[in-house]
Amino acid sequence: MHYSITSKGNRFYEAFNESNNVVATLEYETWATRKAKISVAAGFTYQLAGVGFWQTRISVTKGDIAFAEIKPVLGRGFQLTFSGTAQSFMFKKKSTFSTDYKVIDDYDTEMATVDVNFKWKSLSYEYEVEVNNNTLDNEINLMLPLLLVYCSRYMRMRQSAAT
Repeated sequence: MHYSITSKGNRFYEAFNESNNVVATLEYETWATRKAKISVAAGFTYQLAGVGFWQTRISVTKGDIAFAEIKPVLGRGFQLTFSGTAQSFMFKKKSTFSTDYKVIDDYDTEMATVDVNFKWKSLSYEYEVEVNNNTLDNEINLMLPLLLVYCSRYMRMRQSAAT
């Protein structure tokens, strides 16, 4: 499934499906924060926030229930783990000098790709997310495009802090 994600002011993102309908939104509390909220058209809302002493792990909760976790893996990207699934996924760059990302499972099967485009006119990013057929449940697939946008923004933030 193909999604186009546009940003408004780098704090608010909307995901559009192939029919150009809004399927989900991502909203950050402030410009440079890890706290965010994903709202899906199906009525679900997810809170994202840093956890732990250094706030490097990201907890995704639905209400008070843990839904997923994003954990940095040194030199590789982020490990995505969803509650209720035994499998974990790796979010990483497609290649060393690329600004595009991919999500792979434990068997190196590509689950999704994220193409990042910087728009000079509006000084904002737009994303093209392609989610391949997978065995994840419908709820995860609904919020996955914006979760991947969150990961790409978080990875850019971590890389800029390291330089």
